[in-house]
Amino acid sequence: MDCSSLPPLLLRTAAIQLDGLAYSNGVRFGDVLLSRSGDKDSQMIQYLGGGNYSHAAFFVSSNLLFESDGKIVGNKLVRNLGWARRGAEEIRVAEVPGNPVEFAVYRHPGMVGVSPEQFNAAVDAEMQVSYGLEYSPLRRLAPLANVPGLVRPIVERIANLLDRWSGEKRLKGPFCSELVARVFERLALRLFATPPPRDAAGVSVAALETSFLELQPDVTVRREELGSLRPSDAFGLEGLLGYSSEGDRHAQEWQDMRHLSKSLDEAEAVLARLTQRNRKA
Repeated sequence: MDCSSLPPLLLRTAAIQLDGLAYSNGVRFGDVLLSRSGDKDSQMIQYLGGGNYSHAAFFVSSNLLFESDGKIVGNKLVRNLGWARRGAEEIRVAEVPGNPVEFAVYRHPGMVGVSPEQFNAAVDAEMQVSYGLEYSPLRRLAPLANVPGLVRPIVERIANLLDRWSGEKRLKGPFCSELVARVFERLALRLFATPPPRDAAGVSVAALETSFLELQPDVTVRREELGSLRPSDAFGLEGLLGYSSEGDRHAQEWQDMRHLSKSLDEAEAVLARLTQRNRKA
């Protein structure tokens, strides 16, 4: 299959030397994906943040991302496209969800000492807290904007206005780079030197670019580097596990349950207040 129909930028998830003597991985669990798309929202976030990207996500495996995508905290499938020749190796290439116009993969040097079990425990702990939640209120992002002091009050007012339009009934979760930083906190891996220490809520996408994370240039591949493609499917994961490159059915179910739980808590609080009022009467 000709590679001209593939996205311009791809992930390298594995590689085999053509002499058959060496096999290597590309993306690893714990890697961080920084990306930007071509839409206006992405361009605005990139501009206000002062970096090269507008979104951050975590690889929980070479085929699965964990992210707060602007709508919900959940997983997205990284779809394997097949094997293609590049120079002296054959590499397995995959498509990043959302087809961003630019992306890069970063790795924390401390991940070399993190076992899969330790990493999974950290991700599981974070999922208990944030899985299925909606995106953070924009007013929490305003202080991270890389804008002159005179402009900051304007940015904050716009963010507050957009939050009011979106409604206050949301299940407010972390923003994308905050989610990434929270997992590293659970792994006890620092992203920045001290002073000053940063908590996860103070970490922007642009800050991740200048953190201890190290760029992994060999993990990204441009289409023109490739020869013909030997297509393969996504191992059936899309239908089997409820994940797709568009979203996560399980996260939506969790969100529905969280909304129901919140409504029940609110109803119980109202009932308690009414009961107390009747007793006083």
